[in-house]
Amino acid sequence: MLSTDVDPALYAEFDYDRMLQVLGNLISNAIKFTAGGGHISIRGQHDADGVRIAISDTGPGIADEMLESVFERFWRVGKYDRRGLGLGLYISKCIVEAHGGSIWAESTLGEGSRFFLTLPVKAVPVTAAPS
Repeated sequence: MLSTDVDPALYAEFDYDRMLQVLGNLISNAIKFTAGGGHISIRGQHDADGVRIAISDTGPGIADEMLESVFERFWRVGKYDRRGLGLGLYISKCIVEAHGGSIWAESTLGEGSRFFLTLPVKAVPVTAAPS
């Protein structure tokens, strides 16, 4: 099940294609790690820092000691995980930070994960994706 709750007045300036890549990575991961019958939620709202977007899932969750590592280059959930190259979250972090924003994750084992990103109302323009 997918649910959305996005403020229709949400506004920030950003590179559309790059932000679509970020949201695609986050939503794709939520789908990949949420079993059938699970729930994925997308929320967007204004906060003190600008715009906050949250993608939540009811997947298996990520251990606390691994949470900071999820944004590292080539990091994957398990040593033998073959469901990707381990670049999606790393690239997402580079894109969000290039826009002057931040991205982070919270998770509870057995309950799911929440990925957040914030963008300032007037973000720094980006001309190219990170390599």
